[in-house]
Amino acid sequence: MRKLALLAAAMMVVTSAGTAVAADWKFKLYGMISRVSPLSETDQDVGGVVDAVKASSEFGYNLGVEFKTSMLGIELDYLYAKQEIEHATAGLLGETTFQPISGTLNFHVPVGMLEIYGGPTVAYVNWGDLEIPSGGSVDLDPEFALGLSAGIDLGITKNLAATGGLRWLNVKAQAADGSEELDVNPLFARFGVAARY
Repeated sequence: MRKLALLAAAMMVVTSAGTAVAADWKFKLYGMISRVSPLSETDQDVGGVVDAVKASSEFGYNLGVEFKTSMLGIELDYLYAKQEIEHATAGLLGETTFQPISGTLNFHVPVGMLEIYGGPTVAYVNWGDLEIPSGGSVDLDPEFALGLSAGIDLGITKNLAATGGLRWLNVKAQAADGSEELDVNPLFARFGVAARY
């Protein structure tokens, strides 16, 4: 019984210390590696063959800041990744860049040494020109997108945390002349480090 009481007391100390590490900050600066995985595709006619066109899954990088008061935070970030656009039959159609600038309203819940957070996201997505392998390019319009984000921080020290999370955006890539559009709806898996003050 005494061992059980000591174990419970030790767990309470560790949990309360972890909560202090997780919750005691107002400003966070982070850098992450992101895996961008499109969840949607669109059937298109290429050379008389109608088949699925999809953006490729690629790694990119993500930089951001967050300002937090109590359990509510405002996160602003930028992500960069190159993506190939491929037709299931015809192959590579071109390459573009995916560059969303996002704002997220995060709700934070400290759980021991962890801090779990998430909320709605709004993004302005810049698409680079679609560079066609045979030469030339197609202008792609920037798009506004809505989405959802979730993340978790593991406090390592008072000012350093390992961080990661998921984000989904409801977005498409559309030619500037309106001729073609591609549903993308990517899911990002993000992992990195954060400095918290």
